[in-house]
Amino acid sequence: MLLRTRTALKGSRTGGLRAVAVIGCVLLVVNLVEAVLPGAFPAWMRVEMLFIAAMMAALAAASFRAHRNSPAGRR
Repeated sequence: MLLRTRTALKGSRTGGLRAVAVIGCVLLVVNLVEAVLPGAFPAWMRVEMLFIAAMMAALAAASFRAHRNSPAGRR
């Protein structure tokens, strides 16, 4: 994800931001699914997964917002 963020900052905003948003959404879904599996993980790990899912939701929202506000996203 760091490489995609660097690509976005270097000027290829649409490709880099889209990749960051997709990665964030995938990690959001995976962490939510893992957190709700019954008996698979201890409680502290479930809390950690939910926290990471919240961070990925914020990352995806920020990426979508930045893409929408970019000149290439206003087609």
